[in-house]
Amino acid sequence: MIVAPSSSACRALTSSPDRGPTGHFLVIEASGVAGSLALLTRPALGHPLDVRATADVLMGASRTDALTPAVTALLADQSLRVDDLEGVVCGAGPGSFTSLRIAASLAKGLVFGSGSALYAVPSLALAVPRSAAGAPTPGDWLITADALRGEVFARPMRVDADGYIVALDDDLRTLPDAIPAAWHGLPRCHVTADGPVRPRAEMLRWLARWDEKGPVAVDRWEPAYGRLAEAQVQWEARHGTPLPTA
Repeated sequence: MIVAPSSSACRALTSSPDRGPTGHFLVIEASGVAGSLALLTRPALGHPLDVRATADVLMGASRTDALTPAVTALLADQSLRVDDLEGVVCGAGPGSFTSLRIAASLAKGLVFGSGSALYAVPSLALAVPRSAAGAPTPGDWLITADALRGEVFARPMRVDADGYIVALDDDLRTLPDAIPAAWHGLPRCHVTADGPVRPRAEMLRWLARWDEKGPVAVDRWEPAYGRLAEAQVQWEARHGTPLPTA
């Protein structure tokens, strides 16, 4: 489990009467090898959020943490501090166990240190096709991604006529030929590290009702990894017992 602050400390930080909304949200999406960041700002009136800055981050290519310095640089370029954030939004997976864990740990540290709120959104919802201008392409789509061991993660999404992204169903991990029949007619878009279809942090701008359920509990939330880490699977197979977590 990801180490998190105590619940009492979280309540003290996130309920500070001296902290008001700033309108700045940092989005961290790192469900795969190609991660991304976005700084979004809530306009005075209306929706969607405005994209203030973005950055790409290569995940998993080395043991060096590239995500933390990328966040530091993004905020510095915009003359913002962590304390200026109203919230941090983290892509919740499914996807790479290691990348998601790094992103979630960083997001928790940022909100714990600043007193801002932590939100979580499904990563595949941020991978809908985009037009040349960067806006979501209207229509119904089936977003899939490699889940290893011959399986895929799949999630049906809709982009309405106004460009807002809404979920048609939840994530599913399945064999490619076992995708539910109700999804068979949807155009399939498969996530790849270097292709046009992949989760992008700035797509939160178009995600409908992303904050409707409110912030997640910092001391209890973890990403939806989709499956156990490969190292854990191999350990349990070798020892014939579940890996101890306590």
